[in-house]
Amino acid sequence: MKDLLAIIIYILAGWGAMSMAALLLSPLVDRWVDSILEEHEALRQSEDKGQH
Repeated sequence: MKDLLAIIIYILAGWGAMSMAALLLSPLVDRWVDSILEEHEALRQSEDKGQH
């Protein structure tokens, strides 16, 4: 019984740590994706200007 409780606590602690990490990382990932999309858009616009 004690082992089962330890496993449950371990899983809950791991899940909590994962969700905390996700909360902390999501703004960073959003910013990173936005910068990549902006670069891609700028490259596409410069290519369009080159064709005209």
